Amino acid sequence: MIAAVVVAGVVALAVVESRRPAAPAASPRPSRSSYVWATPEPPVPVVSPPVPPLPAYDIPDHWTTWAVLDRTTGKIVEWGGNPGTSTTESMIKAAIGFQYLLDLKAAGRSANQAETEMISRMIRDSNNEDAETLYRRGGREQMLRKVVDRCHLLSTTLVAGWWSETHMNAADAARLGACIAADQTPETAWLLQEMRQVRGEGRFGIIEVRPTDQGQPLAIKNGWNLRPDGWHSNCLAIAHRWTMAVMTRYPAYVNGKPTGMAYGAGLCAKFAASVAPPAEPSPRPARAFD
Repeated sequence: MIAAVVVAGVVALAVVESRRPAAPAASPRPSRSSYVWATPEPPVPVVSPPVPPLPAYDIPDHWTTWAVLDRTTGKIVEWGGNPGTSTTESMIKAAIGFQYLLDLKAAGRSANQAETEMISRMIRDSNNEDAETLYRRGGREQMLRKVVDRCHLLSTTLVAGWWSETHMNAADAARLGACIAADQTPETAWLLQEMRQVRGEGRFGIIEVRPTDQGQPLAIKNGWNLRPDGWHSNCLAIAHRWTMAVMTRYPAYVNGKPTGMAYGAGLCAKFAASVAPPAEPSPRPARAFD
């Protein structure tokens, strides 16, 4: 996504007024809960890469919230940061692809080649034009209302005609990821594979410190945009036993210097390094017995 451009169907950034301006807040500190992640067998040590460094300056008034969901129980086991919600930006494209495939299946058909290519570009490259086309074909906000109901999202609000203006908190984003992963169908398995192949400027954040999960690339969908109130940057990751979301807002300039989307990517990585479960090794192959 080009930060200063908003997709078809949405007015230009220069005339957009943020529906929910960020309120200055103290920089949240990651905290661990007392939850203990069960290990089915003695793990093989996995070395995680170092956390990418944040820019040299810190931003004291950024708004950040995070959540980790245990997929084995469906419970949020790590959460913290600022209260409230923020715009999802391109993170919601995972929901658009998910519901579009579900609607096709309900109609008794599979995605054709053109639809498959659109969904792939929307996920891998965060293509806005494809997202807008699929969103319109799927019924706009009615499509996302189905996702809210199906995934039991508790703090999500929709804006008519604007998928990028969907507001949610990190807990709902983690629930969304778990809901997508829980759908044990070939269509959703394919969507998750696409999310493991995100590339270009959209490949940042949680995946930088948890690049693999059970021998596969981590499934992710991030969102980012430069709005009148500053940067909105979000990260969603789906692993085999957990999902994690980080959502943040921060000023576009600090002391006259542009912050850029790299700062949001660094915040996602910072919180993932602090609260995400450790990387898991590839599943052990079955033993053969005579």
